[in-house]
Amino acid sequence: MKNLVLGTANFGAKYGIANGETILQENEIDKIVKMAEKSGIFQFDTAPSYKNAENQLGTSLRDPKNARVFTKISAESTKSVVSMVTSVEKSQKRIKVTKFSGIYLHDENIYSSIHYKEISNGIRELIDSGITDRVGISVYSLEALMKAKEKFPEMNLFQIPENICDRRLYNSQELRTLSLQDNHIYVRSIFLQGLLLMDPQSVPNGLLRVTPNLEALIKFSNLHHVTRHDLCLSYAKSISWATGIIVGVASLLQMSKILNHTILLPEDFGIQLPPIDIKLLDPRVWPEL
Repeated sequence: MKNLVLGTANFGAKYGIANGETILQENEIDKIVKMAEKSGIFQFDTAPSYKNAENQLGTSLRDPKNARVFTKISAESTKSVVSMVTSVEKSQKRIKVTKFSGIYLHDENIYSSIHYKEISNGIRELIDSGITDRVGISVYSLEALMKAKEKFPEMNLFQIPENICDRRLYNSQELRTLSLQDNHIYVRSIFLQGLLLMDPQSVPNGLLRVTPNLEALIKFSNLHHVTRHDLCLSYAKSISWATGIIVGVASLLQMSKILNHTILLPEDFGIQLPPIDIKLLDPRVWPEL
């Protein structure tokens, strides 16, 4: 079974196209984190850029010493070894952990940085100091991932988007090879920030081209008597090269659905579900559409 990692991007901030103006309140975040821990999910993905997420996670964790937390270093903090280490130490204090399970560089174009030597030395310092066993990068494309790995071969941790209406990377030989070489690869955006779960009638004007995809997904889910939520999770769990899956939730009910998921992926998904236009798969461009 794939490792489930609870994402914290929406802890105290607006996140996800399907959530509108809803912001999780501190008491609900606390309940979600404790439900995850009680159910055996001890891995959490966070970042300093997620507003108050690190502080909130540190407050909500019942047992920070046993929690497996992944955090990130911003592009601004990769200019020197000192700034990289300082960023991570500040995250440590906010989350109240002694060691991270992994640290991502939060800039997919890091391979072209003029601070190459400092970044390389910083990665080694973070690992050699024992503050983490893995350092890598969070990216939006396979190309960026492979360029980063080539530039920084010491990287052994990666995060990349993939979902049932994308499928560009499902059979990636490059990712399969990396996974067999002791690299950990985590899948994120399996619900495409909630877009795959939206009512087709509620999709913003700029994204109306995904309506046929949502309608096909609804039809497919009805045919197999499962929810779209289940299909998205089943797809992610079936990815051979994935070490784990990062999931975000906007309520206790969603957390419960993820924990109780047992549905296997129907074999005909690749035939019945057309992929979404590649130009619409990057949430960074949605505000411009």
